Amino acid sequence: METKYQKIMKQIIYTVLFLVAIGLTGCQKAEYLLFNDIARVQMDEANEILTSFYYMDAAIGRDTVYLTVNTIGDPENRVRQIALEQISEYDVEYKYDEKGNLIDSILTEKPNKAVAGVHYVPMDDPEMLPLLVIQPNAVTAEIPVILLRDASLKEDDYRLCLRLKATDDFRLGETGKLSGTIVLSDKLSKPNFWNSSVDRYYFGVYSTRKHEFMIEVMQTEISDAWWNKLSADYAEINYTKDKLRDALQAYNDDPDNKVQGLAPMRENQNDPNSALITFPS
Repeated sequence: METKYQKIMKQIIYTVLFLVAIGLTGCQKAEYLLFNDIARVQMDEANEILTSFYYMDAAIGRDTVYLTVNTIGDPENRVRQIALEQISEYDVEYKYDEKGNLIDSILTEKPNKAVAGVHYVPMDDPEMLPLLVIQPNAVTAEIPVILLRDASLKEDDYRLCLRLKATDDFRLGETGKLSGTIVLSDKLSKPNFWNSSVDRYYFGVYSTRKHEFMIEVMQTEISDAWWNKLSADYAEINYTKDKLRDALQAYNDDPDNKVQGLAPMRENQNDPNSALITFPS
């Protein structure tokens, strides 16, 4: 038989559980309203797209890269307008005291910001407006960004960071999914996949000359898309490593290359002290 004390405690517990349940229901309802009171728009997870005119014919002056845009809320049977704007990007440096407490932070704008009309077609250009749309009954779209092949891209990489803007048709979605960055050039640039693990286990330290040599040997683009496909097949990775090592050995053993001072292959062939090109065994 329950004592009077046990009955009181049980009533208190039931009351607390009831209030918690109401609170959770209220939170869920508030969150539901947040995403369903009006249509919203956002991108995929924060991403950085690396692209280059390097592999294209010299006569090609424009290229198109696509940003995936998703909607939140029900689809509608009409064309809906979205909007994009270029924003600056910043590196953050944190300063700490001797006890490890944060005392300051310094924002530095990232260099080589892409220039509208020079490196890309502006987002408010009449050519772009019909492209910045969500089609009827669609909940996602691949939004084209038109890139321009300016001579400056042969010297440096330029960064184009685009952020979604609210329109009459859409408010904004999650804060961390509102922008995407395109890094464009007209030269070989270190691919995003080439990290410390790739250095150690697959292709060694990156250099432009090594990148060029890999393209010559493999007869294809050496890019993030190439690596994404290759890395799914371990046997193909090993085959590629062996092929590159054998090709480098053949290049360095070639008497003509030795006579011309091209062998052994170096990162900078004009500098006899430059590091040798190697591939891990």
